Amino acid sequence: MKRMQTLANQSLSSAQEMEKGVEEVIPLDEVDALLKENRLTEAFFLARRMAAEGVEDAIDKVEEIRGML
Repeated sequence: MKRMQTLANQSLSSAQEMEKGVEEVIPLDEVDALLKENRLTEAFFLARRMAAEGVEDAIDKVEEIRGML
C-alpha cells in the first residue's frame, strides 16, 4: 500500500513540474516566430485563439497582424 502511495505522489509531482515548465513559455513568442517567417495567416489565427482564451496582450497582437494582412 505504501508503495502505491509513493508512486502516486511521484506522478503528481512530475505532473506539477511539467505544468511549471509549460507556464514559463511566453505564449505570444510562438506568434512572433510565425510572423518572422512571414506566416501571417497562421500567426493571425493563433493570436485570435489566444485572445479568445484570455491570453494577455493577444488582442493587441491580433489587431497588429490584421493591419499586416
